[in-house]
Amino acid sequence: MKRLAIILFLIFLSSPSFATNWCDNANIEVCWIMENGSGATVDDKSSNNNDGTLDNATWSSTVPSPTGFTSNYSVDFDGTGDYITSSVVPVTGSTNRTTVFWIDGDTGSDDSLIHWGQTDADGGAGEKYLIALESGDEVRIEVNSGYEYYTTNVNDGSWHHVGLILNGTNVTDHVCYVDGIEDSSVASASRTINTTSETNLRVGGEVAGLRDYNGRMDEIGIFSTNLDSTDINDIMDNGLFQAATGRTRRFFLVN
Repeated sequence: MKRLAIILFLIFLSSPSFATNWCDNANIEVCWIMENGSGATVDDKSSNNNDGTLDNATWSSTVPSPTGFTSNYSVDFDGTGDYITSSVVPVTGSTNRTTVFWIDGDTGSDDSLIHWGQTDADGGAGEKYLIALESGDEVRIEVNSGYEYYTTNVNDGSWHHVGLILNGTNVTDHVCYVDGIEDSSVASASRTINTTSETNLRVGGEVAGLRDYNGRMDEIGIFSTNLDSTDINDIMDNGLFQAATGRTRRFFLVN
């Protein structure tokens, strides 16, 4: 009597895996993936609805080329009165935080990239929070009366991914990642961070007409927690807004 053998072949042994949608993270405050492509609104893909508004800045099809996702649009700033404005103050006080973004600068060292809190004109020590470019086009973090800047030129006409993590209460407690690699600190001036809520989040300049940025930016995310290097590399490679992915299990019945 013929025996019927039913053999189950599992071609793909791994279980389906699911990417991390960082826009759904419990600690994300702003998730701007810059994929509108038209109009003046920059959608916030988090549940916070902290949309941005293009103020003279324009959509661009010049985009980074990450390994795990496709970007279609970025936002272009011409260095003269181009911004993304908002009605949100993402993080205050000395709360840990992480800011990630892609940058493709044209010209202009000492430009302001991302700012909220107080301004230089009226702020007390530690009360503003500003990510900018140092004179040599390196990443610089400023609070009133305190700063830290790093080594790598990110304003060289090529796209670079930046992840800036605060794990502590002092401006010198930041760690900066450029293209997924920890960047060395060059110089700093210690100051306790005490970010206020006076000025809302602005991208492309500190305040109107002051240190305006010339270049493009994409995929801006701000978290009210300190991420780690693995998180930064995942965001760089796969984007902030990730869909579920996985391998399909295939089954064969063989007589």
